[in-house]
Amino acid sequence: MKVSVYKLIVFMFAAIMLLPDYFSSSLLNALENVLLIGTGCILLKYRYRPSKWMCVAFAYCILLVCSSYYNFTDKANYHFVISNLKIIILLCAVEWETKKYGKNALKSIWGFLLIILSANTASIVLFPNGLYQIDYVWNEWGAKDVMRQWILGNKNSQTVWYLLLLIIAYMLFSDAHTSRGKLKNKVILLYTITISFITMLMVASSTGIVAVAVLAVGIALSFFEKTIFDFEWNPKWILVGYVVISVVIIGGNATFLKPLVADLFGKDLTFSNRTTVWLRSLVLFIQKPIFGWGVLGDDGMRNALGSLSYTSAHNQFLNTMLQGGLILFLILIAMIYIIFDKLSKCEDKKDKLVGSAGMIGVLVTMLFETVLGGTQCWVLLYCVYCLADMSIAKVEARNSN
Repeated sequence: MKVSVYKLIVFMFAAIMLLPDYFSSSLLNALENVLLIGTGCILLKYRYRPSKWMCVAFAYCILLVCSSYYNFTDKANYHFVISNLKIIILLCAVEWETKKYGKNALKSIWGFLLIILSANTASIVLFPNGLYQIDYVWNEWGAKDVMRQWILGNKNSQTVWYLLLLIIAYMLFSDAHTSRGKLKNKVILLYTITISFITMLMVASSTGIVAVAVLAVGIALSFFEKTIFDFEWNPKWILVGYVVISVVIIGGNATFLKPLVADLFGKDLTFSNRTTVWLRSLVLFIQKPIFGWGVLGDDGMRNALGSLSYTSAHNQFLNTMLQGGLILFLILIAMIYIIFDKLSKCEDKKDKLVGSAGMIGVLVTMLFETVLGGTQCWVLLYCVYCLADMSIAKVEARNSN
């Protein structure tokens, strides 16, 4: 069997794993299971060795499953085990390919995402009220609202997809050796930035607008020979600032954000009643602080949170604490810290800037949404880690010559 066949198997597995739920079918699920076995065999054949970040990602998925079984939740079944196994195998396969073939290994995944996301943007333009709508109840008095749905789901589901498209686009098209190549790459990057930002504006996702704008600006600044960040700085500063801002916002003292939240986006400072759910999530965490409550189904989460509309904590860190307690929370912190530690070692200032902008986009999204339930967020986190890792290797290779 040729290596090209192995690459095809991995690509097909990645494509189906990243395919939005809009296209789900029993046939694709069956094919995904077959490709899972095939991809696992390829990794064994080539004696794949995971990186430190990947080992921490394994620990997160394994503990999440263990916590669910420990608490006998309705999600504690073999389907849940296999779902997490698929995420682990996919991440391993992507890392194996990028180590073996470099960043070009991501070209097929980027092309696939570009088609899907361009189609999603087109669906939003053609059907602004959604391809279909879902009714949901807000409170016990029966107040209802509708949630517009497109290929990638509702407006809150869009952000991570476009962040992933942008970060891979930068990895693939930031370098060129000829003026013609540079122009072509800039056109591709500008197209990717344009559809990503316009999509966030059309769906009116406040979180998405901020997250995508930060990464888009970072990529745009990389077009110039020198950037405003052309000085020594440590991306870990971002983590410190993020912790402070998160504590203030979750604590309900976000009046300093009024010009942005209320005046610009027309939102209230409870962030669509998220503050109530955040407080309830903290109460639940205190009740089971070590291993958490495990992963609950939608009805279980509604009952636990005392909400008819929310099925998660709408904050990734609080949701992690709720599901896996302090241990899982520390694992998540370790995953993010490893990425920032890699970025801090980047000597290429543009790679450091774009990687940091990508992580800001992820962290902004995590502040208001629960995103690690989707395969695309895991791949996004790995891609930022990979960007930093390749940047360090590139500089080391250049210095050694």
